[in-house]
Amino acid sequence: MDIIEERKENRQYANLSQERLMNELFSVANDARSCGLLENSKLDDFYIRVRPILTEEQAERMRELILQLKR
Repeated sequence: MDIIEERKENRQYANLSQERLMNELFSVANDARSCGLLENSKLDDFYIRVRPILTEEQAERMRELILQLKR
């Protein structure tokens, strides 16, 4: 994906509601998991990388989402 396509996709997501974004996240995660591309350890690594830039509330919500994705 080139930078222009990535920016278009980001703008598309920016206009979605939180509920719609959540549905999209879980859809993409389920597709990746079924192809063997999503591993729990990768989710944990992601959380560790982004945790320092999140507020406490955001970090807790991210942790909840990751736990849901691990199911």
